[in-house]
Amino acid sequence: MGLAGLGVTHAIVFVPDGRYYVSVYGSQVMALTVSADHRVTDLCRSEGLGANVVSASLAFNPADAYAIKQYVSAAVLCFDDRLGPPLSARDNGRILLLEPDVNGQCLSLSQTVISGLPTSNHDHSVSGLGFA
Repeated sequence: MGLAGLGVTHAIVFVPDGRYYVSVYGSQVMALTVSADHRVTDLCRSEGLGANVVSASLAFNPADAYAIKQYVSAAVLCFDDRLGPPLSARDNGRILLLEPDVNGQCLSLSQTVISGLPTSNHDHSVSGLGFA
């Protein structure tokens, strides 16, 4: 299976279910199953995370054990160009939770964990998610 047209990636994480999760510039996260010879054998694309939303960072919480849940930082970047004022609406950064097999999707948004996080007008948003 080829990955032509994958797009610009922001983050890649490997999680206990054996898949790689990839955030793609735009509003999707992909789950890739990769064989021992490093070939992608299955590809799952999440539902869209919202209009003009960019997913910047991914994290898996080890405390979730076998319930694979993917946390995603997301925001609208270049806010004035895309949505215009008011400036107060720049606090659109959020942490989303994606889970497999929700709403008939292979990877679907199940909830907004945190909202109202600050972003810049251009290209800075919440990133670097991690669990200790």
